[in-house]
This record gives sequence, C-alpha cells and structure tokens, in this order.
Amino acid sequence: MSRYKAREARPNRAPPCIQRDSWLSTEIQRVWDENFVVYGIREVWRQRYRETIPAARGTVERLIRQLGLLGVVRGKRMRTIVPDAHKACSADLVRRQFQPAASSRYGCYRCRWPACRV
Repeated sequence: MSRYKAREARPNRAPPCIQRDSWLSTEIQRVWDENFVVYGIREVWRQRYRETIPAARGTVERLIRQLGLLGVVRGKRMRTIVPDAHKACSADLVRRQFQPAASSRYGCYRCRWPACRV
C-alpha cells in the first residue's frame, strides 16, 4: 500500500512531531501552573529536565510563545495605571500658541535659487 493510501486510511492521525508538540504543550502548561505562574522559558525548560522529560530549549520556547505564557520579568515594574483612551485630554494650561505671529517669520519665503543654465 502506498503512503498516500495509508494516510487516506487514517485521516485523523497527526504526524509524530505534532503529537509530541501537543503533549509537550500540556506538560509545559502544567509546569507553569504548578510554579505559581512565574516560570519563564528557561525555568520551564530546566524543570522539564529535572522531571527527566527532555525537550529542546527552542521547542519549549516556541510552545510557550504559542500558548501565550509569560514569566515574571525582573527589573521592570508593572504598569498599574492605564490611561483611559475615551477620556478627553485636559486643556493646555500654559496657553502656548503653536502658530507663528506672521506668515514669514520662521521661514524665508523669498529665497530663490538662481536658474541653472546649460
């Protein structure tokens, strides 16, 4: 039987790499949840090796990004105040004037280049 016919006989069977990715995704989600949602890519990858389930670091990184998991970021503070996009901005309290007093004040409108003759 050809490979095409064998594939047609088992349409629901996924390739082994996709099966492993789906299994690893559930394991990565489990490790991330068990460790209080603070583990990042490197910590999840190390924990997988501690549990004697090896996986390439790039694979773990790819799956974590697909799952949308984020670990704790050191050195950066969380933004707790998010501005409201629908609220109107306050008026300009300094009363700056953004337009020049005269039309030619900031530009040379009479500057002309001499004509080039060939």
